[in-house]
Amino acid sequence: MKLTDAAVETLKERKLNSRLVSELLSHPDAPKLFSVMEVYIDRKILPQINTMNAVYKVAEESIRETTMWTMAIVI
Repeated sequence: MKLTDAAVETLKERKLNSRLVSELLSHPDAPKLFSVMEVYIDRKILPQINTMNAVYKVAEESIRETTMWTMAIVI
């Protein structure tokens, strides 16, 4: 089934209404819903993560340049 450990624990601990989850998964339109959710995540969430990664890389490069410059002064 390829469920994550966290998903299995959530189901085991009955944090979600298992009847509702069952109804959702067995509904004929469930694949369509999950497809729309996947598109939303791919188009909205992933670009934001990529932006955060780009900001991180710029900050990391800035720190490296500052560190190299400081080391050159000390030497």
